[in-house]
Amino acid sequence: MNTGNILSSNEAIRLTGLGLLMAGPMPYEDLASKVRFIVSRVVGPSLDLLGSSLEIMRLEGLVARKTGTTTPPEQLALTDHGRHAFHKLMEADLKVPLDDVARLVLSLKLMFWEYLDTTEKLDQLDILHAVFENEIARLEDLKKDVQATVLSNWLTLEITQLRVRKDWLLDLEK
Repeated sequence: MNTGNILSSNEAIRLTGLGLLMAGPMPYEDLASKVRFIVSRVVGPSLDLLGSSLEIMRLEGLVARKTGTTTPPEQLALTDHGRHAFHKLMEADLKVPLDDVARLVLSLKLMFWEYLDTTEKLDQLDILHAVFENEIARLEDLKKDVQATVLSNWLTLEITQLRVRKDWLLDLEK
């Protein structure tokens, strides 16, 4: 993570792989395919994001071959170090305004929500509330200087959608 506690694109890919393995072991090929599917559907095809190898996670000790598996394909499973890394990556803040990587990280936070304990979930809600508040403030500030144009209408729509998302997050606290 960089100094702002923001995930890099490589760390977002790592979070995707680790989060998928939180559900249980799977073959490397399935993991790579699922990571590629999620990333390409959230941000579109991106060589920058898909260029990093999941094999590095094995070298770093985040995943290991599942022992006792004698039939191909080889199963990968999270190590204790991998579980710790998953939770650490989930603590990351989101870059505002949301770029492709931040949108991916936001999607991953919601996708892997079930693997967080209550305290971690509340921390995530704080992060997400702050993101939406900052986005709303940024767009409202821009709208003040925009004359009654199509852009003004678009900004109203964007602000409304952000408020709906923020309200949706409040329901997660219940």
